[in-house]
Amino acid sequence: MIRENEIRNKTNERKRKARRKRKIISILFILMLISFVSVAVYMTVIVTWIISISYPSVLLIHPTDNETINTNTTYFTWTGSGGNDTLWYVWYIDTNPTFTSPNLRVIDVNTTTNYTCTPLMDGDWYWRVEVTDNETINVSSTNHLIVLTEISNDFPYLTNPSVTPTVGNTLTTFYYNITFNDADNDTATDVFVYIDGIQYLMIETDITDINTTDGKNYTYSTTLSRGDHNYSFSCSDGIATNSTTSYFDPTVYGLVEQDNEFPEDGAINITMPINNFSIYVYDMNGSLMDLYLYENSSGNFILFNQSLGITNGTYTFTNTSWVSDINTTYYWSVNITNGYMWSNRTYILTTFPTYYPVIISYYPINNSVILNTDNLLLTVNVFSHNSSLMNITWYTNYSGSWQELGNYTLVSNGEYSQTSPNISSGEKLYWRVNITDIEGLYTESPIYNYQRRSMRSYDIIGLLMVFGVLPIIIWRKRRRRK
Repeated sequence: MIRENEIRNKTNERKRKARRKRKIISILFILMLISFVSVAVYMTVIVTWIISISYPSVLLIHPTDNETINTNTTYFTWTGSGGNDTLWYVWYIDTNPTFTSPNLRVIDVNTTTNYTCTPLMDGDWYWRVEVTDNETINVSSTNHLIVLTEISNDFPYLTNPSVTPTVGNTLTTFYYNITFNDADNDTATDVFVYIDGIQYLMIETDITDINTTDGKNYTYSTTLSRGDHNYSFSCSDGIATNSTTSYFDPTVYGLVEQDNEFPEDGAINITMPINNFSIYVYDMNGSLMDLYLYENSSGNFILFNQSLGITNGTYTFTNTSWVSDINTTYYWSVNITNGYMWSNRTYILTTFPTYYPVIISYYPINNSVILNTDNLLLTVNVFSHNSSLMNITWYTNYSGSWQELGNYTLVSNGEYSQTSPNISSGEKLYWRVNITDIEGLYTESPIYNYQRRSMRSYDIIGLLMVFGVLPIIIWRKRRRRK
């Protein structure tokens, strides 16, 4: 027994040692894992690249600023520096420092740092050079250059540039105006307006004006396509030139229009109310529009609906103020605007003319003879062109004077009857019908009559012949043939 206990104790001790060993190994594994993660996090290396940045620049050398040149052919030079690649140059010259006049010249000179400009007319010129290293673009300062080959000649100049109006549509005529000035009283050899970069020759507004020292006016007129436009002017006295900068006018809007109106202009037989007035509106420039609808049922045009800030499309409206269905003429007007242009049109429509209700047919036929028939139905088939509901009233003279026999209220097109009073043989009954529709239109039928006759002996013989003897005779003839 003691031996067994010793063995059991030793076994348990080995198990405890094995468990402690496993715990220690697990703890060591976790610590190693944490260490690896920490190293991975904190050993991130941040590398900073230090690159020198060099922007290209250009320095103008010749001609110097405000230099006067006495030749039309001028040699321009400059030098470039910086940049991270080969430098590339573009040369500019103009008679306006904004470099937006019609005299602007732009030359791509590649990698060279000089350019020989072919003849420049006398005048004030401005030049500069643009440089790029295919990454960055830079522009030099601007130098002023005076070309003066004719020392005694004053340069012409332009004043009062304008275009009127500054806003219009594609049907508007635009007038471009400029004043040519020359201190030497030289006549202009040409005065041009440039519209969107296209040159047009201007004409004198007064051919009798020969004095240019106090200014001589020139003009040019044209229509324009929709969109935003620009313009500038240039002039010459044959020796020297001058120009203006570019101006950004006019703005030309496409026409606002309307089409496909419903009801169609001049429509007739229209039933009220109209729940779907509609109109297609469009602006050729794609601008937003405001739409206003007017109607004149009160005798004056009043606004009955509107829609603001709309785009091209069809728009539908309801007008509940028009109610009369009978022979009424209405006017409605559509006004649309894009803020500059308007389209105003008035449309006309007419409701149904005065159609009275009618009797299409009736029974019994006038002046007819009815044989021994009691409870005869006096029948009429009535019809309203406007499909209006109707009231129908029957009258007879059975009592010796016209009395109401019966009526129907608010009925539609169709056939209706009333039972006639019973009359004696040989007696006549006179009857008529009055019809009134909900529009108040009234129709009275003619006076009809029929006569009642009793069956007499020869009537009975005739009936026997028709329904008794004749069928027998016909049957016997057919039998003999067989």
